[in-house]
Amino acid sequence: MKKIVSCTLFLVVLVAFTSCGDNGEYYELYEQEHVVDAEPTPSLTPQVVATPQPFIDTNDEIPFMWLVTAPSGQTMYIFGSIHATTADLYPLSSVVMDAFHRSDYLALEIWGSSTPTFTDLLTYADGRTITDDISYELYKSAVAIFVELEMPYDTLDSFMPPVWHSMLAGVAVEKSSLSTEYGLEVFFALEAQRDGMDILSIECIIELSELFSSMSTLLQEGLIEKYLDVNRVANLYNRIYRSWRLGDEAGLLELRLEYLEMLGDDALVAEYTATILTQRDIQMTDRAEQFMSEEIKVFFVVGAFHVIGENSVIDLLIQRGYVVERIR
Repeated sequence: MKKIVSCTLFLVVLVAFTSCGDNGEYYELYEQEHVVDAEPTPSLTPQVVATPQPFIDTNDEIPFMWLVTAPSGQTMYIFGSIHATTADLYPLSSVVMDAFHRSDYLALEIWGSSTPTFTDLLTYADGRTITDDISYELYKSAVAIFVELEMPYDTLDSFMPPVWHSMLAGVAVEKSSLSTEYGLEVFFALEAQRDGMDILSIECIIELSELFSSMSTLLQEGLIEKYLDVNRVANLYNRIYRSWRLGDEAGLLELRLEYLEMLGDDALVAEYTATILTQRDIQMTDRAEQFMSEEIKVFFVVGAFHVIGENSVIDLLIQRGYVVERIR
């Protein structure tokens, strides 16, 4: 339970295929658990007892990375990330690592110690509980999953719906072959800290929490209901990861559509797309432009679903006159 709760922010962002809640603590925990040598190493290669079937020639994989050139000539690398992976993904391609080390800054979707925290911002402050916002039947179904996993669900009653569908998403990740411990944001943050590279936050935690809490009651319920089928979601996560590793944009777009269609209602799909994808993609693109206007070299890491398809970060940059080259 502690592990899943600590990753609440990561899992909320994962709903849109987007970082971990209390970043400082999580990265520190990751390093303590997986870095055996006391001396810093050029690249982190985590060790696990068992892994899924490995890909051939892992070092040659460059799933989703672009070089973006502004009209002024300023450049930036944009990396389409995935937030739960497997240990055999590492070491990353030397091409990816060279691009990272050529940059002066790392930018992650959410970074830094946040006060208040994401869960603070999504906690009822007026005596209300989760059952004031979702049906009691839906509440009981979610509780049944938490009880089965021996999770103290009663402590979650004061949290708003985004925390609940995040917790259920966390259950799906746990049932998949993936692990947040090997997430790319974790990896790049550790590499940046070892190199003394400053880390920038692409999004504001307050604005992000407001965005998630602004979703309609029907969409909040739809997301919780979708994640009740944790085995189906876990299988989808595995397939998304494989398409990502293959750099298969068309396949990934199909899986995103499948993911959205699990909401079962066109109006909910449209609301989710407009709120959690389109609105955030515009804000991320604005942030990328800001960094380039400041003439700083940034390795810009966002969830892969934010860099593929129409009106994604990459597409918006092209529309705004930037030259974009996919690195393969």
